[in-house]
Amino acid sequence: MGNNFHSRKKSFSTSSKQQGKAGLILLIIVVLIVFLASLAISSSWNTDEYSPIVTQTESENNNITTTKSKEMEVPIPISDSSDKGKNFLVSKESKHNGFIVIYKRIGVEQTLFNKYEINCKTEKMRVLGEGDSIDNIKNYSEKGSWFTPVSEASTGDTFNFICGRDKKINERREDSIKQSFGNLQYKIEPEAVINSKIDKDILSQLILAVLVNGYKCDTVSSAIPYIRGGGYTMQCNNYQYEYEIEDKGGDIVVTVLN
Repeated sequence: MGNNFHSRKKSFSTSSKQQGKAGLILLIIVVLIVFLASLAISSSWNTDEYSPIVTQTESENNNITTTKSKEMEVPIPISDSSDKGKNFLVSKESKHNGFIVIYKRIGVEQTLFNKYEINCKTEKMRVLGEGDSIDNIKNYSEKGSWFTPVSEASTGDTFNFICGRDKKINERREDSIKQSFGNLQYKIEPEAVINSKIDKDILSQLILAVLVNGYKCDTVSSAIPYIRGGGYTMQCNNYQYEYEIEDKGGDIVVTVLN
């Protein structure tokens, strides 16, 4: 009888230990489930709180961009009364010694957007591209040649407006240039090809435009208008130099072809 009692006591003790272990494991599992559930709920709350902030921030950024674009359309003071109120600065990006600018010119038949690089140090500028809208500006495959802006044209006023130069200083500089070429001397080569539409006055203006921009033209080899109109092609010094002279919205642009 004593042996049976001890046997039952030992069996009961072993069973209690097993139940204790099972209970502990179950408790650990429950704690883990509760912990993971609380993490999931906390993550969900953080996401719900974060999303509106992101949406609001993106919305604010979009509003800032739109407002910035509108504010950049600044009127450019123009000397010529017929051009006043027709030129607007749309974009201005700083670059070494100058700026990359886009300005809008409201014409009679269409509105054009011109892209220029302006070097305030050398007092020169060149055309980079154009388009019928700011989103549709096409850069030229080759950048235009550097030219000196003339105060009578809108490029001169644009240069002064961007670089903050005194117009009177530029006018005095241009007067000295005109005096240097006042008695313009040039020769037409014996076998030169000059279109009948180009008279002496036009030819003088073409040569002056080339010289003012620092290029050479001692003798004229040929001068013909563009087929598409609005400009001229001129060759000088026995066909050694070739230029395109074009009127772009009142701005005389000289491009070296050869």
